[in-house]
Amino acid sequence: AEEKKAFDELKKSLCTAPILSFFDENLKTQLHTDASRKGIGAVLIQIDEKDSEIVIAYYSRTLCSAEKNYSGIELELLAIVNGIKRFHTYLLGRKFEIITDSSSLTYLMRVKDINSKLSRWAIFLQEYDFILKHRKGEENALCDFLSRNPFFKVCERHNSSNTFLNESDEILSNYCVKCDPYEKSKPTTDQSEIINESTALKECCILENDEFILLSDFQIPKLDQVQILLTETILDKLNEIAKLQYEDKYYKHIIDILKGNHKGKNKALRKSAYNYEIRNEKLYRVVACGNDFKNVLVVPNALIPEILCIMHDCLMNGGHLGIRKTFERVKQRFYWRTMMKDVVRWVTSCKVCQQVKHYKNKSGKLMPIPPGDRPFSQIGLDVIGMLPTTARGNRFIIVVICYLTKYAITKAVKQITARDIADFLMKDVILQYSAFDILISDNGLNFRSEIIKELVSLMKAKHRFTTTYKPSTAGLVERFNRQIIQLLKSYLSEDVREWDVLLPYVTHMYNVSYHASTKSNPFYLTRGYFAKLPIDMYIEDQSRVNKDQSVGSQNSENNLQTCKNQFVYEISINLQKAREIAKKNIENAQSNYKKYYDSDKNTKEFEIGEKCLVHYPIQRIGYGNKLYPKWIGPFTIVHKINSLVYEVEADDGKMYLDRIHISKMKPYVERNKNDASTLKQNNDRPKRTKQLPKYLFDYYLGSK
Repeated sequence: AEEKKAFDELKKSLCTAPILSFFDENLKTQLHTDASRKGIGAVLIQIDEKDSEIVIAYYSRTLCSAEKNYSGIELELLAIVNGIKRFHTYLLGRKFEIITDSSSLTYLMRVKDINSKLSRWAIFLQEYDFILKHRKGEENALCDFLSRNPFFKVCERHNSSNTFLNESDEILSNYCVKCDPYEKSKPTTDQSEIINESTALKECCILENDEFILLSDFQIPKLDQVQILLTETILDKLNEIAKLQYEDKYYKHIIDILKGNHKGKNKALRKSAYNYEIRNEKLYRVVACGNDFKNVLVVPNALIPEILCIMHDCLMNGGHLGIRKTFERVKQRFYWRTMMKDVVRWVTSCKVCQQVKHYKNKSGKLMPIPPGDRPFSQIGLDVIGMLPTTARGNRFIIVVICYLTKYAITKAVKQITARDIADFLMKDVILQYSAFDILISDNGLNFRSEIIKELVSLMKAKHRFTTTYKPSTAGLVERFNRQIIQLLKSYLSEDVREWDVLLPYVTHMYNVSYHASTKSNPFYLTRGYFAKLPIDMYIEDQSRVNKDQSVGSQNSENNLQTCKNQFVYEISINLQKAREIAKKNIENAQSNYKKYYDSDKNTKEFEIGEKCLVHYPIQRIGYGNKLYPKWIGPFTIVHKINSLVYEVEADDGKMYLDRIHISKMKPYVERNKNDASTLKQNNDRPKRTKQLPKYLFDYYLGSK
């Protein structure tokens, strides 16, 4: 019994003053390390004015199975690296000494061919300012004892590859329920904040089939520093919450009333004070929770932003959830008078939520494109491809479609350079049908080339481009592309490389078919007569032919010429009427579709100078886009082209979009950072001027 008592006193003396002391920034700092085949050990020591060594903290752990295969030099390096990681809070940015009984660092800097593990260690050590000093093994007894009697047990999965984990990972990964004898005791000051942040994770540290499940298995190392910083900030403020509550202009009066000081307090304050209690010098609000009552901590105005940040932004406590879920979580733990209003403002102005979450409001009503006054006065241009290379080397289809007659022209080509497209426009469109007045295309580089600009300028026409990632701007040509591909698929059963042979046939079938918007077929509206299909050769009405021949034989030659002129005149008149009717039908179809399209769209318009986010897909090489934010920005509106199209520029100046459709934009709610807090409410009561009622004013002073 006496031996055990003496041993316990010895252990206690090692963990208390004067042997164990607090860290002093003005004293010389040393890191003592050692390693053995069982474990590694490190001690953070400072030298006082009397040149005596004062212990600040101990550290040791066992080796995992992979680390037991290290050489002696690698084990010494492992002890140094882990010791620096463990005490990096004290060592980073400070010159210190490393005391070891091995010249392991000299080996690391001297060897030429080093593996990836040693390379990582070398890069890690370059961040610190230290001097290496050698000490004999028998003089390094403390670290020698720690390395041969390691304190923490490390799971097999916790190997040396995790070199760059931060301090929280190192601490948490070493805390296991069974192997840590101080699990049930109070942690040290520098560990308490981290462990309190991970209370939920600590419950997951269990023993299953003789294998430890460590807290590091449930951690995200890159995010831990942010969460720890948030936690440390809120914990520092919560430690002073009693002071902050009394400094608050409103809650100061409540505290005074609860302490018996009713002097100068109005009736409303005295009545409100019944809903509060003071416990441990802190103010609590009594709220109803189901059929029971509970006390929740009162938050002063100075602490509102930090509370909302940790309850909405923090990974452990928030999760960037919506308004209702955030409010319910806050309401169960805290109280302040404008809680709902502040939660709404905080969540709606959260940049991460605005970039990631879906935007429900649909903007941008339909703006129909006029069909034009004559055939091919307004045309749409596009390219289909790349398609399977044919025997003739064709890989693309150039498409032009008339907005009035819906007549389509296609051509299979090998390349889609600007010269190929210009050659197609000149030879297959302009020389065959008509010069155009308006050309509509997307923003492809071949469409924006100088040769296309020269051709458009030669025709004295206008070239209009669609908005980025909004193909509905050129909906007519896009719809034709889909239909032409569908027709090609229908007839390409075996050899898909023969699509260029079928292309003229399927294009002709489209042109001679009925079109719903014009209520006619494109061929007739363009040529002036109905196309005669091969099947018409067999079902032609022979009686009509005979009748025309008998009538023609009775006419004289003079009457025959008159009939021909009359026939040509009637055809031209009928064709003009047909085109006018087709234009009206197109406008009616556009009007009907506009009503349907605009039924769920709002009338939102942006003005110059407003902030917005843009739905602009950025392809990241080697990664998918599913886990990246949907919206980028914020952007500022620099020019309003019309109610649907805008020019925007990123606030950081790294991105500029010359035209973006309003359906790809949403308003950006900016959080004001200039104020101490946008959520702090002005609780000063407005000054009111007393005014006499008019009848008393007249009574006392007489009517004017």
